[in-house]
Amino acid sequence: MRAAVSHALQAPLAHFARDATGPPYYASPMVPPALEVVESWHAALNAHDDAQLCALTAENVELVGPRGATRGHTSLRQWLGQAAFTAEPLRWFCGARGHVVVEQRGRWADARSERTVASAFHVVHGRIVSYQRFDTLDDALAATKLTDDDEVLTRS
Repeated sequence: MRAAVSHALQAPLAHFARDATGPPYYASPMVPPALEVVESWHAALNAHDDAQLCALTAENVELVGPRGATRGHTSLRQWLGQAAFTAEPLRWFCGARGHVVVEQRGRWADARSERTVASAFHVVHGRIVSYQRFDTLDDALAATKLTDDDEVLTRS
């Protein structure tokens, strides 16, 4: 079932936050739903606001990309400074337990290159605990076990 998601923090997202085997992925209505956290992450990324990126991520955030894996805010700040990466979201997918995939038009200022990529996020209690970049949307969806049925078609 494809879903429409409200942009308001107060909007209940129980149909996104549950699966057949578990409780909602967020602890209370005061914790932002995963999709909103990832939207805020994109805004901070594109503004090169490392303080806001760190505020949206767990201190020991896992970062996985084509050059390997690392953890933590220090690595996040280094990546932001070195890659000069920005991402224009094209398609959004939101699943149970805080998994979000975003197909993006990625831009790297230092290489003056642009291409379509996908990123997978895992959000727990309102903070990103894992970020992984993929070369294709299909790979990101497979890694998170999301499908086309999890695409968010409208957001208000």
